[in-house]
Amino acid sequence: MAAPPLGFLDLSYVFSEQTRNHLGVNADADSVPSYSIFEHEISTAVATGTMTKLGSNAGLYTEDLLLSADSGFETNHSYQILISWAVEGRNYSQLYSVSIVGATTITESGGGSYPVALADMKLHLRIESTVTADDTLITTLISAATTYCEEFQRRSYITQTRIFYYDAFPLLFVVPYPPLISVTTIEYVDVDGDTQEVDTPDYRVDTGNEPGRITEAYNATWPATRDVTNAVILTVSEGYGDASAVPDTIKAAIKLLVGHWYENREEVVIGSGLVANKVPATVQRLLYMERRMII
Repeated sequence: MAAPPLGFLDLSYVFSEQTRNHLGVNADADSVPSYSIFEHEISTAVATGTMTKLGSNAGLYTEDLLLSADSGFETNHSYQILISWAVEGRNYSQLYSVSIVGATTITESGGGSYPVALADMKLHLRIESTVTADDTLITTLISAATTYCEEFQRRSYITQTRIFYYDAFPLLFVVPYPPLISVTTIEYVDVDGDTQEVDTPDYRVDTGNEPGRITEAYNATWPATRDVTNAVILTVSEGYGDASAVPDTIKAAIKLLVGHWYENREEVVIGSGLVANKVPATVQRLLYMERRMII
């Protein structure tokens, strides 16, 4: 159903599958689908596991997998994802491909504020503005909730600088954590070992699509690099702008998550004690609407 063709090392990668019966009608699998991921022409799986049912949607399953070097994934390598399941006793399978194009490390700086202000959060929690005993705690929860929501959606909220490292120039840069605002610099280690910067006229920046893309300019080519790790460094500005520009659905999700954590300092166990509700379903429903699946 959905397996993005590009992935980034040490970032999470999301793929999903919609299972159907023999009539083509959406239907739950007999048991959750399993998956195996193989490197090209290597018979031993790099990763195996089972997918997770997505809410009450009939036959919709997803998996959020970290493409880590410790698990055997490598940049500039291609992998096949084999998903297998059964519906009403009939066996099915689907094969997808993904190439890891780089981004071995990501650092982030900038921002300086959050989509939800402390005063607005206290209003949501029905705490009087003059009551300040929990201000530090609430601010910490706002920070944690913002990070959670950004990572879940794979988006940038308040304008911030992000730095991506690649071992070589890809055919095109597909920049994670949109919306992409602009490119600050593209630096590289040349064949002599010196750090250089690619001239702005030598590349094109696409901010009209999500995720944003960076390609060679017409009649230009990426320069040769030395064969070392992190030979290419991409620095970009991403985000919606200031807090007023962040969509209301995101702000609502942050408020709900902070409210949940504020009222429940530990995990919430429901029913017979077998289910732990760590994140309210409403939060994820709000965030899923604009979740990026590329990484």
